[in-house]
Amino acid sequence: MIETAQKIRTVYFSARRHQGIAAQKKRETTALLVGMLPFVGLFVVQVWINRNPLLDVFFAVPPCIAALLGGLRPGLVIFCIECLAYLVDGGHSLMTTKMPFLELLKGLGFLIPTIFVSLLYQKLDSMSNMASHDPLTGLLNRKALETAGEQAFHVSWLNSKPLTVIQYDCDGFKEVNDKYGHQAGDQVLILLSVTIKKYVGENGLVFRTGGDEFLVLMEGLEPDEVGLLDHLIKSEFRKTAWEQGFEVGLSSGCAQRKPTTVSIDHLVNEADRLMYQQKKWTKGIAAVNPAASIRSHHP
Repeated sequence: MIETAQKIRTVYFSARRHQGIAAQKKRETTALLVGMLPFVGLFVVQVWINRNPLLDVFFAVPPCIAALLGGLRPGLVIFCIECLAYLVDGGHSLMTTKMPFLELLKGLGFLIPTIFVSLLYQKLDSMSNMASHDPLTGLLNRKALETAGEQAFHVSWLNSKPLTVIQYDCDGFKEVNDKYGHQAGDQVLILLSVTIKKYVGENGLVFRTGGDEFLVLMEGLEPDEVGLLDHLIKSEFRKTAWEQGFEVGLSSGCAQRKPTTVSIDHLVNEADRLMYQQKKWTKGIAAVNPAASIRSHHP
């Protein structure tokens, strides 16, 4: 049972790495484009004024900007482009100067601030990720919900599109911890996060808001679609968990933004209330906001 759960954990973190690689590539591309702007400007000025050596020091800025926004790789790309431009436009000075070594050393000296800034980027990125993500599941945490939730609520209000919050609580989680230990409990939480993320995908945000509580935030879903999504998540999680020997299920509460909803906190509290209301009735059947006309699908 634990071995199967470990395999799921491996697959999950592999998927997370692929998602992280895609996001990093996007950041690097943006950093490269932003870094190219000051480089092009400096290069044009240097050509226009017939290459003033006093302005060479400013060519350290573009790779530093790229490194700060996207890490070492885009910084090095900008640096290499600068070296190529120098060789094409003014590289002949290496042959005519009496101290070509110092010319090369000056150019390589631009690497030092670029590497330093890239290390600063890595540190800031790591701190930001730790502050906004749950270390066990890799999902966004409650702190991230405060910012992302407000933004999603505002966008939903501006676009007049429905905004849905689904709150989940794992039934029987305490019993798993007591019977098999906290490592098994962690596997259940990872399995739940994998299942939710599988069906939400890139169409919404998934948060771990507490010990065994998870929250889904999605825009644009109709009530029937919300009910179907909830049904699929609960059915697959319960089936997979029981196959592995974990006797757990899910209670859920679904709420959608209404004209009277004043904030994301109001919407989250409504979903939370419905979840605990449903939890008193039975295990694993969604409590749904009647005002939102969301029909419950029973697993």
